[in-house]
Amino acid sequence: MPRKLSTQQIDEFRNQVDIVRNLIAKAQYKKAFVKTENFYKTDPKNPLKKMRFAILLGGQQEGLTESEIRKNKVKASKILKEIIMRDLQIIPEEFKNNLLNEFFWFSEQPKKQYELGIKSVKAGNKKAYYSQGVGATMLAINLLKIGKNSESKRWAKIAGAAWKNYFKIRPDYYNAFCFYAISLGALGEFDGMEEAFKKAARLSGRHQTYSEFCEFRVLLWKAHLQNSKLKEK
Repeated sequence: MPRKLSTQQIDEFRNQVDIVRNLIAKAQYKKAFVKTENFYKTDPKNPLKKMRFAILLGGQQEGLTESEIRKNKVKASKILKEIIMRDLQIIPEEFKNNLLNEFFWFSEQPKKQYELGIKSVKAGNKKAYYSQGVGATMLAINLLKIGKNSESKRWAKIAGAAWKNYFKIRPDYYNAFCFYAISLGALGEFDGMEEAFKKAARLSGRHQTYSEFCEFRVLLWKAHLQNSKLKEK
């Protein structure tokens, strides 16, 4: 059985999370990753530090090729799965949703990510509306790709409701507005989508041409393109 984490280790982790969260809120992923990697190297066997390293490894995309990004996401997924299999029982409850949410994200399991959000919100963790929102948004995008338009719209509406609840808890996280934007785009509500992207840009301090915003747009437009090709057949 893994050794229980000490109060000091947990408090140290909380402080590190707060520091890195402030960088991520401004889309400063490179700085966030460097700080997290250095923190991880001080005790690489600590499952909390390992968890945070994996999350930032999979989320940091600046200056990387598409192949490198994909490779890092796969590696992050493997690390998180290992923690879930070996150390889940010693991870404090306040961090378990984050661990599982990121694992489902990197391993591309949107339905499980959505269901995690439902379960966690019912348990009192209102921040888990984020898991609901991401999972439902990606289900809408995936269904749009394969031509299941009515189901895609249903999930996009579910995503919109989840995001509105999340914004009541945390109205200043730019990344959430990116997902909200493409959920609106899946519904064909492009004016609302553009407003959401503008809000994301203001909150992050990044220009609307920032690479992450472009990646969200590409994700949506590829889904619409695949959908339109199906209609032509």
